[in-house]
Amino acid sequence: MFVVQIGMVANMSLVDDLSGLALERFSEADVAMAPGRSCAGVSLESCLSCLKHVHFGDAHQQKYWCNKMIDLYVPQFIYAYASEIYYALEKLYCGHAPTQIKVVSIGCGAAPDLLALEKMNSEKNIGFEYIGIDLNEYWEPYHRVINDSSLNACVYHADICSLSESLQEQLKSCDLLILQYFLSAVFDKVTRRVPEEIINAIYKSVVHYMPEGSAVIVNDLNSDYMGRPQWDAIFSCDGVNRTFQREDFCFDKKSANGYTPYGKVLKHYPHAFWTSPIPVCFNISDAVKSRFDPHMYCRSCFSLYRI
Repeated sequence: MFVVQIGMVANMSLVDDLSGLALERFSEADVAMAPGRSCAGVSLESCLSCLKHVHFGDAHQQKYWCNKMIDLYVPQFIYAYASEIYYALEKLYCGHAPTQIKVVSIGCGAAPDLLALEKMNSEKNIGFEYIGIDLNEYWEPYHRVINDSSLNACVYHADICSLSESLQEQLKSCDLLILQYFLSAVFDKVTRRVPEEIINAIYKSVVHYMPEGSAVIVNDLNSDYMGRPQWDAIFSCDGVNRTFQREDFCFDKKSANGYTPYGKVLKHYPHAFWTSPIPVCFNISDAVKSRFDPHMYCRSCFSLYRI
């Protein structure tokens, strides 16, 4: 068991801005959805049902096809996902904290990893440049908030498999690559694999150019059935391999429904004989808790790759 120190809960402005926007949009914004889709009505129960269908249904891949799914996703998951990355960053930089890092996040969504970096910066004075990439146009209102913030961060609407030349150049030589619930999202439930095109694009666009001493965080579902055995594949392409050292961790969670413990188990009661889930380290407003049902605990597994 590895101990996680639970420090002061963060109350950061960006997470408040994003969750505040979600509260406003879920209640007031008009419904916008992909062609051929229908809506049973905007409510917590109905939109949760759609989210569950995306996550656990029989579609080839996960794709959020309605703006209300996005507006619900933000308060539902962002606190837990940001906390998971924050604890991963603590493990990654426990020996030596750099003063400045360039971070690339593929499939960034609402950028929970950016929230973790903001908290890490306030506590350990780690400066950062953040570049996020996501293909789904329904994230755009949240990306505007991020791009208009005072943080050194920019999110682009782009496909990792067909990047512009200028964006491709920006991604080179990053110090930290983050894949946050991305590989399970693009996992093909029919072929039971992450498409080779995406694996190769991650290598060719980012991993190939990463300098020695850089790192990759893959944080995702604690399950062998949604692409986890392929995580190492992002370090090779066309017979060329990057060497790396890997550490695996999981948050304390009982095995169920195909979820399996993976790596060193993190807990925050070092001398206890029992284990308990690790809570989020971001303050959740009363407005969010009264309107939604946000995840209060960390549930993922993550691998730290050091190149």
